[in-house]
Amino acid sequence: MVKRSRLRTKQVGRRRLVIIVLITLVCIGAAWYVSRWQPEFWHRITGYLAVEQDRDTRSRESVRGTIYDRNYQVLAVSYERVSVYATVREIPDLAAVIKPLSTVLGIPAEDIAERLGAGSPRIWLARDISQEQEELITDLALRGVYLHREFVRHYPERESAAHLVGFVERDTGLAGIEQFYNRLERKYRLDKRGVETLPLVADGHPGVDGRHLLLTLDLKIQRILDNHLASYVNLPSGSKRGIVVMEAATGALIGYAQTPSFDPNRFHTYREELFADIFDEMMAVPEPFKVFLREISLLASQPEGAGGLLPWSVVTERRKLGVQLQLWEKLGVGNREGYDFTSSSQTVSERVSFDPPQVLLPDYETVPVMQTPLQLLTSITRSVNGGVGVTPHAADRLVLRRNQSEYLLESFGDPGKRDVIDTSLTPELRRLFQAMGQAGPVDSRLLSGTSTSYRMNGGMNSFQQHHLSLALVPAERPELVVLAVGSDPGYLTEKKDAADLDRNVLSLIAPVIALQRVMKNLADMMSPGDQAGINYRSVVGADSATAPVRDQASEETELNRLEVVMPELDGMSLRKSLRILQAAGITVRVQGTGRVVDQRPEAGSPLSSGAQVLLMLEQDRVDADFKNDPASGVR
Repeated sequence: MVKRSRLRTKQVGRRRLVIIVLITLVCIGAAWYVSRWQPEFWHRITGYLAVEQDRDTRSRESVRGTIYDRNYQVLAVSYERVSVYATVREIPDLAAVIKPLSTVLGIPAEDIAERLGAGSPRIWLARDISQEQEELITDLALRGVYLHREFVRHYPERESAAHLVGFVERDTGLAGIEQFYNRLERKYRLDKRGVETLPLVADGHPGVDGRHLLLTLDLKIQRILDNHLASYVNLPSGSKRGIVVMEAATGALIGYAQTPSFDPNRFHTYREELFADIFDEMMAVPEPFKVFLREISLLASQPEGAGGLLPWSVVTERRKLGVQLQLWEKLGVGNREGYDFTSSSQTVSERVSFDPPQVLLPDYETVPVMQTPLQLLTSITRSVNGGVGVTPHAADRLVLRRNQSEYLLESFGDPGKRDVIDTSLTPELRRLFQAMGQAGPVDSRLLSGTSTSYRMNGGMNSFQQHHLSLALVPAERPELVVLAVGSDPGYLTEKKDAADLDRNVLSLIAPVIALQRVMKNLADMMSPGDQAGINYRSVVGADSATAPVRDQASEETELNRLEVVMPELDGMSLRKSLRILQAAGITVRVQGTGRVVDQRPEAGSPLSSGAQVLLMLEQDRVDADFKNDPASGVR
């Protein structure tokens, strides 16, 4: 037996390695070529190789979920867009494909011939074709003509709440709640838990399977805010206006409007500075709010003793600087909170507060003179809501929908830790706010003021005038906090502009609180995860038992004068519909059984006391919103 030399063995090993490397490179090159120039064939191959037990469900859940308001109105949805393209060199006879493509796509044959003869290797013939066109193209089976499928994000409300909702590019949220949704997708994309381990929060709810995010936002209230800002549509360059409505007890944002706004469907056409959120931009704190914050610190600095808490009007000027600095942190003034609706605002402001020359300036000590409107909203709310550490937030819950059943993945409704300040301060701080503010509807109080800030710009001072209005609704036991902000370039702003903003806030209080109270009492409209807040509680905290009882006669009279409108009941059960209408003082007639398919009068029509309403029902009717949802696949 001839012994093989060591040199020969090494040469054989090298040849084998070279062959393996060459085969690998050829396979990679072939795979790249097929995926690049034969995408339909590539999809078939990958489809055959994919091993998934529940392919349809898994593919649906890999699509970015829908974002709803608290009433399941769509704010953002992903839908499949099908386009047609042609690889020219694969078409054996161009003339044979032009006529059928022209007939199916509704494009003149001359245009198709011109595109195919342009010399490009790949030609896009039509985008976003219909289901019928897709089926016809598939049946034609034209060589070299392919279908391209992709999911695109659509925002049906366009400019409404755009800064809060944000936008998506290439399935990645770049701003607003869409950016927060990225984190949720990363967290739950690989979640292997079965639905049997998750709490069931809703059943029989039509819609697309997948992970969906419900917000605290209410589009009905949002439209009220949008309408009030419509008068500012022609603002000069650099001017902004915004209104936000927040629940005092939870920090849930139910309205978030500002102008100028943008359309997230075409966000790439706007200047980047338009994406800056007015509520998260530094501004000089108006003097009335600095006074209020200073009084909070004075009350919090009182020594403990048997004598009890002194009223704000007679408290001594003794201060504890350490207590004050800790207080700002607890109230959210000393730092920016982690909001779930991130913005593009700068974390460090180049602006500083500007005070006009005066003989004697008030001493505000440690009160921060530059804050964002959201910081002011947070600090004042925490001081008057019983010491609950709320943080403004827009996300309510993330649900997994399977076969019309919804399972809770995560809830974001925790209002925060309690007793961030001494709850014994709350009644006195409410009285202070009432004394400082002007009276409004529904026993509300409005505190407002103007300020000026500036920054150096090319050796010159660039001034910005700010106006801020904040209302507690009602003032004694706040349910809602309404904040309006105006910002204009220049050293001085017309007093009329500030007065107009105050009037806008006062005029929207009554309709907003009326809608809020209706929605908070619709137990059957909400999932169990949301039912904890259905019986509306005006205040949360230990002081609720000792708070003075308010005479509600004037408030009820004021609310009764509001116009009641017919709600949208389409797709709801009879039980839910009757719950919604029970406080309207009307007579309801019912025809049929099942879900509501029609109503008289139509949604939005005024309802007077004693009016008659007709509800027409049918069995097993799919929600109309689901039928019109592009992501559902129903076209």
